[in-house]
Amino acid sequence: MNNENGNSLISFLIGVIVAVIIMSILGYLLYNNYLKVEKAENSNFAIKNNEEKDEKEETNENIVKTNNIETKKQIVNNGGCFVKYGDDLYYWKLNKNSRENSALYGNYAELLDAQNELIKRDSLGNETIIYSGKGSENIYIINNRIYTSCIKENYYRDSLYRELYTVTINGKDKVDLGEGIYRGVIDNYLICQSPNNEILKIDINTNSAEVIKSGVGFLGIVNNRVYYIATSIGNTYKNRLNADTVEIGYIENGKDSGIIETVDKSVFENIDTYGEHSMIVENFWAKDNMAYFYIAYVDGSAAIEQEKIKVSMDLDCQNIKTEKLNLIEGGGFKNDYENPNEPQIVKNSEDETITYNNKKIISLSKLVADYGFADKTTDTYTILDIYSYDITDNEIYLVIDYGEYSQEASIGWRDGFNRLNTIVLSYDFKTESITELYKY
Repeated sequence: MNNENGNSLISFLIGVIVAVIIMSILGYLLYNNYLKVEKAENSNFAIKNNEEKDEKEETNENIVKTNNIETKKQIVNNGGCFVKYGDDLYYWKLNKNSRENSALYGNYAELLDAQNELIKRDSLGNETIIYSGKGSENIYIINNRIYTSCIKENYYRDSLYRELYTVTINGKDKVDLGEGIYRGVIDNYLICQSPNNEILKIDINTNSAEVIKSGVGFLGIVNNRVYYIATSIGNTYKNRLNADTVEIGYIENGKDSGIIETVDKSVFENIDTYGEHSMIVENFWAKDNMAYFYIAYVDGSAAIEQEKIKVSMDLDCQNIKTEKLNLIEGGGFKNDYENPNEPQIVKNSEDETITYNNKKIISLSKLVADYGFADKTTDTYTILDIYSYDITDNEIYLVIDYGEYSQEASIGWRDGFNRLNTIVLSYDFKTESITELYKY
């Protein structure tokens, strides 16, 4: 009995030991598997974190790249005939059929049906035609669109009859904007003068036009104020007025000041001797919190100035003063209109030279010798003229006309000229080098 009980106890203990061993082995296996699973999950978590981190970094990198793409390029001389946009230069390229070949005083007007090319020129001098068609003169680049215009009828350069339109920076998606002349930019609006005695603003986001003032002519823009003259503007040469007074006001932030000051034609001495459409307003500028412009009385179809005054006022159109200008020897009036950026033509007995700030740029003899200018074909006299000029950051761009006297193109005492050459040059102020862009 005791032996049987002893054997049973031994068997029981052996069973317990075996069970413990088995449970330990199972526990070990389960724990080890748990560690593997946890490690795998941690590894997956780490991978996921890294992937999210990489995705976030990639997203940040795209943001940076997007910002780099969206960074606005610097625009220089916006509204001029030669506009820098980043490293590229934009301008209209004319040809031999774009302008008159003979004209009074050498004022060769644009031709109505001329087909010109809108050019993008890169820093290496490579040209890309981005648009072909009717167009010339001033260019505005805003929001990756180009705002420009073409003439509506054969007329002088300062005619208000131009057709305004816009295309993308690549010359696509043309949108017509109506008639007038671009005058400047304020915030998100292009300010324009229409031929109907209206000042317009064109929303550059919608390309829609809105009249902000009727029955007035544009005078100038200073500090986001649009100054106007409330007299009837004619559409003839030099915008000659048929008025007894020049009334002045401004628009700011959509609010009209109304007429603040008036200049009466009685400031001129010989007002009774002049006919209709004899008053012109010109050369508005601002300096030291003052605004200035000229009023002249002109006579005849050639609009020759007979009397001229300088008008000064503060920027609120208050404290207006007038000053009579005196005739200078040889005719005309000495203006003190400050425009240091205006190139000059200096003549002497041997040559004619284009200068800028008293620095020689190029002479007529060099144009003939090195740039293919045709010399005059007869013994008559010639005329060298700067058709237009533009200043960018380091350069001046010149459109130069050269013509000779033509009896057939003359009318009475007014001399006419045949255009021999037109050349477009740039002059680098730093290197003093000259680049020919094109000629026609």
